[in-house]
Amino acid sequence: MEGLRKGKLVVISGPMFSGKTSRLIELLEREMIAGRKIELFKPEIDKRYSQAEVVTHKGAKLPAKSFRLMERESQRYLSMERM
Repeated sequence: MEGLRKGKLVVISGPMFSGKTSRLIELLEREMIAGRKIELFKPEIDKRYSQAEVVTHKGAKLPAKSFRLMERESQRYLSMERM
């Protein structure tokens, strides 16, 4: 697989208001400072603060590409939001 570059997947988990998005933005900003390219995605259905950014409750934000979930995943996401 010539020409492919390594990447990494980081999972950040925790309860609501535990700083997951803040931690994500902190990690991505470190990658950008190091000169690495980043890609941030968010589901199209998530319109809480911005359609084109991932935003923390405190207002920190980074640009993100939105993507459409398939119907089954959309319903699961909505049901998790109501919990």
